[in-house]
Amino acid sequence: MPSGSYSQTEAVAALRSFYEFFATLPSLDPADIRYPPPTGWPSITTTSLAGLNKNEDVVDLLKHIPYITWDVQIAYQTHVIDYTGSDVQDSIGKHQAEGYIVPVGAGVIPEHVAILTMGGRYGSFLLVDTQEGRLSTMEAKTKLRKKCRHGHGLHPDGTPKKKGAS
Repeated sequence: MPSGSYSQTEAVAALRSFYEFFATLPSLDPADIRYPPPTGWPSITTTSLAGLNKNEDVVDLLKHIPYITWDVQIAYQTHVIDYTGSDVQDSIGKHQAEGYIVPVGAGVIPEHVAILTMGGRYGSFLLVDTQEGRLSTMEAKTKLRKKCRHGHGLHPDGTPKKKGAS
């Protein structure tokens, strides 16, 4: 898909092609690829995804892409988000998407960007920008170390604080 132009048909075909290629490797059984009906997944609607604040293009993309089982990693600690699943839809409905669907600390993901994967602490989030026609990745950036080796806190730049200093 050329940068600057978005085609749902091309995006769906690219994902389908990737999953079918991935199924030639030992990680994914071809039977674990679930293809949408011709009219799309009936459980994916603007209402069911309202908690994500996504536009029609994103909803329509998520409605027409294939999904694979959650237990398969498509990259290190990177799982496909199955928007047809009741656990995902419940999370969205309860406005608990941050950390599950939306990367923690990512801020507001624009309404024209679809989040396809969940990367957790070390994996990647794949994002499709339906306005710009781009696929990009985002990695969660979390501080693993809150204290220096002497037990003192750290300044935002990572330098140790002196004992008793704030």
